[in-house]
Amino acid sequence: KSVQSVLPQKAVKEALREKEFTAEKLYLIAAGKAAYSMAKAAEDVLGDRITDGVAVTKYGHAKNPLQHVRVFEAAHPTPDQNSFDATQKAIDLVYSLTDQDEVLFLLSGGASSLFEVPIVAEEELKNITSQLLASGADIHEINLVRKHLSQVKGGRFALACYPAKVHVIVLSDVIGNDLTRTNVINTFSQLLKLGVIPIVNENDTVATDELEGANIGDNDTLSALVARVVNADLLIILSDIDALYDSNPKENPDAERISVVTEVSDELIKAAGGAGSALGTGGMQTKIIAMSMLMDHGIAGVIAEGSQSQILEDILDGEDIGTLFVPHK
Repeated sequence: KSVQSVLPQKAVKEALREKEFTAEKLYLIAAGKAAYSMAKAAEDVLGDRITDGVAVTKYGHAKNPLQHVRVFEAAHPTPDQNSFDATQKAIDLVYSLTDQDEVLFLLSGGASSLFEVPIVAEEELKNITSQLLASGADIHEINLVRKHLSQVKGGRFALACYPAKVHVIVLSDVIGNDLTRTNVINTFSQLLKLGVIPIVNENDTVATDELEGANIGDNDTLSALVARVVNADLLIILSDIDALYDSNPKENPDAERISVVTEVSDELIKAAGGAGSALGTGGMQTKIIAMSMLMDHGIAGVIAEGSQSQILEDILDGEDIGTLFVPHK
Protein backbone atom coordinates (compact mmCIF):
# COMPACT_ATOMS: atom_id res chain seq x y z
CA LYS A 1 0.00 0.00 0.00
CA SER A 2 2.81 2.43 0.88
CA VAL A 3 4.48 1.78 -2.50
CA GLN A 4 1.21 2.29 -4.38
CA SER A 5 0.73 5.66 -2.68
CA VAL A 6 3.81 7.15 -4.34
CA LEU A 7 3.27 5.78 -7.83
CA PRO A 8 2.97 8.63 -10.37
CA GLN A 9 -0.58 7.83 -11.55
CA LYS A 10 -2.00 7.45 -8.06
CA ALA A 11 -0.25 10.59 -6.81
CA VAL A 12 -1.54 12.70 -9.70
CA LYS A 13 -5.11 11.42 -9.36
CA GLU A 14 -5.10 12.27 -5.66
CA ALA A 15 -3.72 15.74 -6.35
CA LEU A 16 -6.31 16.43 -9.06
CA ARG A 17 -9.12 15.71 -6.63
CA GLU A 18 -8.25 19.01 -4.95
CA LYS A 19 -7.97 20.98 -8.20
CA GLU A 20 -10.77 23.00 -9.74
CA PHE A 21 -10.61 23.97 -13.41
CA THR A 22 -13.11 26.61 -14.46
CA ALA A 23 -11.78 27.71 -17.85
CA GLU A 24 -13.40 26.53 -21.04
CA LYS A 25 -10.06 25.29 -22.42
CA LEU A 26 -7.51 23.35 -20.41
CA TYR A 27 -4.03 22.55 -21.78
CA LEU A 28 -1.73 19.93 -20.29
CA ILE A 29 2.07 20.05 -20.29
CA ALA A 30 4.06 17.21 -18.68
CA ALA A 31 7.83 16.95 -18.40
CA GLY A 32 10.12 14.45 -16.71
CA LYS A 33 10.79 10.74 -16.46
CA ALA A 34 7.29 10.18 -15.08
CA ALA A 35 5.63 12.53 -17.59
CA TYR A 36 3.83 9.77 -19.48
CA SER A 37 2.37 8.19 -16.34
CA MET A 38 1.36 11.56 -14.95
CA ALA A 39 -0.28 12.64 -18.22
CA LYS A 40 -2.10 9.30 -18.45
CA ALA A 41 -3.45 9.77 -14.93
CA ALA A 42 -4.59 13.29 -15.77
CA GLU A 43 -6.41 12.00 -18.84
CA ASP A 44 -8.10 9.31 -16.74
CA VAL A 45 -9.44 11.98 -14.38
CA LEU A 46 -10.09 14.91 -16.69
CA GLY A 47 -10.91 13.13 -19.96
CA ASP A 48 -12.33 15.46 -22.60
CA ARG A 49 -11.72 18.47 -20.36
CA ILE A 50 -8.20 18.47 -21.80
CA THR A 51 -8.17 20.50 -25.00
CA ASP A 52 -4.61 19.65 -26.06
CA GLY A 53 -1.33 18.71 -24.48
CA VAL A 54 2.36 17.88 -24.79
CA ALA A 55 4.31 15.39 -22.68
CA VAL A 56 8.11 14.99 -22.83
CA THR A 57 9.61 11.91 -21.20
CA LYS A 58 12.79 9.83 -21.30
CA TYR A 59 13.46 7.34 -24.09
CA GLY A 60 11.67 4.06 -23.44
CA HIS A 61 9.24 5.53 -20.90
CA ALA A 62 6.27 6.16 -23.22
CA LYS A 63 3.74 3.40 -23.79
CA ASN A 64 0.52 3.62 -25.79
CA PRO A 65 -0.56 6.92 -27.42
CA LEU A 66 -2.72 9.19 -25.28
CA GLN A 67 -6.02 10.58 -26.46
CA HIS A 68 -5.54 14.28 -25.77
CA VAL A 69 -1.79 14.60 -25.19
CA ARG A 70 1.02 14.29 -27.74
CA VAL A 71 3.87 12.29 -26.22
CA PHE A 72 7.52 12.78 -27.15
CA GLU A 73 10.65 11.00 -25.96
CA ALA A 74 14.01 12.69 -25.45
CA ALA A 75 17.41 12.27 -23.79
CA HIS A 76 18.37 12.31 -20.12
CA PRO A 77 20.56 13.44 -18.36
CA THR A 78 21.97 15.40 -21.32
CA PRO A 79 19.30 17.01 -23.54
CA ASP A 80 19.24 16.33 -27.29
CA GLN A 81 17.45 17.72 -30.33
CA ASN A 82 14.30 15.79 -29.45
CA SER A 83 14.28 17.58 -26.09
CA PHE A 84 14.43 20.91 -27.86
CA ASP A 85 11.82 20.04 -30.52
CA ALA A 86 9.30 18.67 -28.02
CA THR A 87 9.73 21.62 -25.67
CA GLN A 88 9.26 24.02 -28.56
CA LYS A 89 5.93 22.32 -29.30
CA ALA A 90 4.91 23.00 -25.70
CA ILE A 91 5.92 26.65 -26.04
CA ASP A 92 3.97 26.95 -29.29
CA LEU A 93 0.93 25.43 -27.62
CA VAL A 94 0.76 27.90 -24.74
CA TYR A 95 2.21 31.01 -26.37
CA SER A 96 -1.10 32.52 -27.56
CA LEU A 97 -3.30 31.58 -24.60
CA THR A 98 -5.57 34.13 -22.96
CA ASP A 99 -6.79 34.77 -19.43
CA GLN A 100 -9.75 32.55 -20.27
CA ASP A 101 -7.48 29.49 -20.56
CA GLU A 102 -5.79 27.25 -18.00
CA VAL A 103 -2.61 25.18 -18.08
CA LEU A 104 -1.96 22.03 -16.03
CA PHE A 105 1.82 21.61 -15.73
CA LEU A 106 3.01 18.20 -14.49
CA LEU A 107 6.66 18.01 -13.43
CA SER A 108 8.75 15.03 -12.36
CA GLY A 109 12.44 14.15 -11.99
CA GLY A 110 14.51 14.63 -15.13
CA ALA A 111 12.54 17.62 -16.41
CA SER A 112 15.60 19.87 -16.27
CA SER A 113 17.08 17.85 -19.15
CA LEU A 114 13.95 16.74 -20.99
CA PHE A 115 12.19 20.10 -21.01
CA GLU A 116 14.63 22.48 -22.66
CA VAL A 117 15.14 24.98 -25.45
CA PRO A 118 18.63 26.49 -25.11
CA ILE A 119 19.88 29.87 -26.13
CA VAL A 120 23.19 28.26 -27.13
CA ALA A 121 23.97 25.63 -29.78
CA GLU A 122 23.09 22.01 -28.99
CA GLU A 123 26.69 20.80 -28.97
CA GLU A 124 27.75 23.63 -26.70
CA LEU A 125 24.96 22.82 -24.23
CA LYS A 126 25.88 19.11 -24.30
CA ASN A 127 29.52 19.97 -23.68
CA ILE A 128 28.66 22.24 -20.76
CA THR A 129 26.34 19.63 -19.24
CA SER A 130 28.94 16.87 -19.63
CA GLN A 131 31.59 18.99 -17.93
CA LEU A 132 29.24 19.78 -15.06
CA LEU A 133 28.40 16.11 -14.57
CA ALA A 134 32.06 15.08 -14.70
CA SER A 135 32.96 17.74 -12.16
CA GLY A 136 30.60 16.23 -9.60
CA ALA A 137 28.32 19.28 -9.55
CA ASP A 138 25.04 18.54 -7.78
CA ILE A 139 21.65 19.00 -9.39
CA HIS A 140 21.19 22.47 -7.91
CA GLU A 141 24.49 23.69 -9.32
CA ILE A 142 23.76 22.16 -12.72
CA ASN A 143 20.31 23.72 -12.86
CA LEU A 144 21.69 27.10 -11.83
CA VAL A 145 23.88 27.10 -14.93
CA ARG A 146 21.16 25.64 -17.15
CA LYS A 147 18.73 28.34 -16.05
CA HIS A 148 20.85 31.07 -17.62
CA LEU A 149 21.18 29.13 -20.89
CA SER A 150 17.49 28.31 -21.31
CA GLN A 151 14.38 29.75 -22.93
CA VAL A 152 12.07 27.93 -20.49
CA LYS A 153 13.82 27.89 -17.12
CA GLY A 154 13.94 30.66 -14.57
CA GLY A 155 10.21 31.38 -14.97
CA ARG A 156 10.39 31.87 -18.73
CA PHE A 157 7.92 29.08 -19.52
CA ALA A 158 5.46 30.52 -17.00
CA LEU A 159 5.87 33.85 -18.78
CA ALA A 160 5.07 32.12 -22.08
CA CYS A 161 1.83 30.80 -20.54
CA TYR A 162 0.76 34.25 -19.32
CA PRO A 163 -2.00 35.42 -18.99
CA ALA A 164 -3.43 31.90 -18.68
CA LYS A 165 -3.74 30.50 -15.16
CA VAL A 166 -1.17 27.76 -14.49
CA HIS A 167 -1.70 24.81 -12.11
CA VAL A 168 1.46 22.84 -11.22
CA ILE A 169 1.78 19.34 -9.81
CA VAL A 170 5.34 18.33 -8.93
CA LEU A 171 6.18 14.68 -8.30
CA SER A 172 9.43 14.30 -6.38
CA ASP A 173 11.58 11.19 -6.88
CA VAL A 174 13.72 12.00 -3.84
CA ILE A 175 13.63 8.84 -1.72
CA GLY A 176 16.50 8.46 0.71
CA ASN A 177 18.32 11.47 -0.75
CA ASP A 178 17.87 10.10 -4.27
CA LEU A 179 19.19 13.33 -5.82
CA THR A 180 22.57 12.47 -4.35
CA ARG A 181 22.26 9.01 -5.87
CA THR A 182 21.47 10.55 -9.25
CA ASN A 183 24.47 12.88 -8.98
CA VAL A 184 26.74 9.90 -8.24
CA ILE A 185 25.41 7.91 -11.21
CA ASN A 186 25.81 10.87 -13.58
CA THR A 187 29.29 11.71 -12.30
CA PHE A 188 30.56 8.11 -12.57
CA SER A 189 29.05 7.73 -16.05
CA GLN A 190 30.73 10.86 -17.33
CA LEU A 191 34.10 10.02 -15.77
CA LEU A 192 34.04 6.53 -17.28
CA LYS A 193 33.18 7.99 -20.69
CA LEU A 194 36.23 10.21 -20.33
CA GLY A 195 38.43 7.18 -19.54
CA VAL A 196 38.80 8.13 -15.88
CA ILE A 197 38.55 5.46 -13.16
CA PRO A 198 36.71 6.93 -10.14
CA ILE A 199 38.34 6.27 -6.76
CA VAL A 200 35.91 6.36 -3.83
CA ASN A 201 37.16 6.17 -0.26
CA GLU A 202 35.04 6.13 2.89
CA ASN A 203 37.58 8.11 4.93
CA ASP A 204 38.18 10.75 2.27
CA THR A 205 39.67 13.78 4.01
CA VAL A 206 39.02 16.07 1.04
CA ALA A 207 35.21 16.12 1.09
CA THR A 208 33.31 15.56 4.33
CA ASP A 209 30.29 17.85 4.19
CA GLU A 210 28.37 15.53 1.83
CA LEU A 211 28.66 12.70 4.38
CA GLU A 212 27.44 14.56 7.46
CA GLY A 213 24.67 12.56 9.08
CA ALA A 214 25.31 9.62 6.76
CA ASN A 215 28.71 8.23 7.77
CA ILE A 216 29.10 4.78 6.24
CA GLY A 217 31.88 3.51 8.47
CA ASP A 218 33.90 1.17 6.24
CA ASN A 219 34.96 0.75 2.64
CA ASP A 220 33.32 -2.69 2.32
CA THR A 221 29.85 -1.23 2.81
CA LEU A 222 30.75 1.76 0.65
CA SER A 223 31.90 -0.50 -2.19
CA ALA A 224 28.58 -2.38 -2.08
CA LEU A 225 26.61 0.87 -2.16
CA VAL A 226 28.64 2.15 -5.11
CA ALA A 227 28.19 -1.17 -6.95
CA ARG A 228 24.42 -0.94 -6.48
CA VAL A 229 24.27 2.71 -7.53
CA VAL A 230 26.16 2.11 -10.80
CA ASN A 231 24.41 -1.25 -11.40
CA ALA A 232 27.70 -3.15 -11.55
CA ASP A 233 27.98 -6.73 -12.79
CA LEU A 234 30.59 -7.75 -10.24
CA LEU A 235 32.15 -6.41 -7.03
CA ILE A 236 35.63 -7.65 -6.10
CA ILE A 237 36.79 -7.02 -2.53
CA LEU A 238 40.49 -7.69 -1.98
CA SER A 239 41.66 -8.56 1.53
CA ASP A 240 44.66 -9.95 3.39
CA ILE A 241 42.90 -13.35 3.45
CA ASP A 242 42.62 -15.26 0.19
CA ALA A 243 38.97 -16.32 0.70
CA LEU A 244 36.17 -16.88 3.18
CA TYR A 245 36.82 -19.84 5.48
CA ASP A 246 34.63 -21.81 7.84
CA SER A 247 36.84 -20.49 10.65
CA ASN A 248 39.74 -18.08 11.00
CA PRO A 249 42.67 -19.66 9.05
CA LYS A 250 45.17 -17.59 11.04
CA GLU A 251 44.07 -19.37 14.18
CA ASN A 252 42.94 -22.72 12.79
CA PRO A 253 45.30 -24.50 10.34
CA ASP A 254 42.48 -26.92 9.43
CA ALA A 255 40.11 -24.17 8.30
CA GLU A 256 38.54 -24.93 4.91
CA ARG A 257 37.98 -22.44 2.12
CA ILE A 258 34.39 -21.74 1.10
CA SER A 259 34.53 -21.38 -2.68
CA VAL A 260 30.89 -20.50 -3.36
CA VAL A 261 28.22 -18.80 -1.25
CA THR A 262 24.61 -18.80 -2.42
CA GLU A 263 23.04 -17.55 0.80
CA VAL A 264 24.39 -15.38 3.60
CA SER A 265 23.09 -16.61 6.94
CA ASP A 266 23.55 -15.25 10.44
CA GLU A 267 25.67 -18.31 11.21
CA LEU A 268 27.98 -17.53 8.29
CA ILE A 269 28.46 -13.97 9.47
CA LYS A 270 29.22 -15.13 13.02
CA ALA A 271 31.70 -17.72 11.72
CA ALA A 272 33.61 -14.98 9.90
CA GLY A 273 34.91 -13.64 13.20
CA GLY A 274 36.24 -10.12 13.76
CA ALA A 275 38.88 -8.07 12.03
CA GLY A 276 41.49 -10.22 10.34
CA SER A 277 44.07 -7.51 9.77
CA ALA A 278 45.44 -4.58 11.75
CA LEU A 279 45.51 -2.65 8.48
CA GLY A 280 41.73 -2.29 8.22
CA THR A 281 38.63 -1.91 10.40
CA GLY A 282 36.26 -3.73 8.09
CA GLY A 283 37.14 -7.35 8.88
CA MET A 284 35.57 -10.34 7.15
CA GLN A 285 32.16 -9.77 8.71
CA THR A 286 31.60 -6.43 6.99
CA LYS A 287 32.78 -7.93 3.70
CA ILE A 288 30.18 -10.69 3.93
CA ILE A 289 27.46 -8.21 4.89
CA ALA A 290 28.48 -6.07 1.92
CA MET A 291 28.17 -9.08 -0.36
CA SER A 292 24.73 -9.89 0.99
CA MET A 293 23.65 -6.35 0.09
CA LEU A 294 24.58 -7.11 -3.52
CA MET A 295 23.13 -10.58 -3.88
CA ASP A 296 19.54 -9.35 -3.53
CA HIS A 297 20.23 -6.79 -6.28
CA GLY A 298 21.46 -9.33 -8.81
CA ILE A 299 25.13 -8.42 -8.46
CA ALA A 300 27.85 -11.06 -8.03
CA GLY A 301 30.77 -10.63 -5.67
CA VAL A 302 34.20 -12.11 -5.00
CA ILE A 303 36.38 -11.88 -1.90
CA ALA A 304 40.03 -12.65 -2.61
CA GLU A 305 43.60 -11.91 -1.46
CA GLY A 306 44.93 -8.66 -2.86
CA SER A 307 48.72 -8.93 -2.91
CA GLN A 308 48.94 -10.98 -6.12
CA SER A 309 49.63 -8.82 -9.16
CA GLN A 310 47.38 -10.78 -11.54
CA ILE A 311 44.51 -11.41 -9.15
CA LEU A 312 41.94 -9.32 -11.03
CA GLU A 313 42.77 -10.94 -14.36
CA ASP A 314 42.54 -14.40 -12.81
CA ILE A 315 39.14 -13.65 -11.28
CA LEU A 316 37.77 -12.24 -14.52
CA ASP A 317 39.09 -15.32 -16.36
CA GLY A 318 36.83 -17.44 -14.15
CA GLU A 319 39.52 -19.19 -12.12
CA ASP A 320 38.49 -20.78 -8.83
CA ILE A 321 39.97 -18.09 -6.62
CA GLY A 322 38.69 -16.69 -3.36
CA THR A 323 34.99 -16.93 -2.58
CA LEU A 324 32.27 -16.28 -5.13
CA PHE A 325 28.95 -14.85 -3.90
CA VAL A 326 26.20 -15.83 -6.33
CA PRO A 327 23.42 -13.26 -6.93
CA HIS A 328 19.83 -14.25 -6.22
CA LYS A 329 18.46 -13.01 -9.53
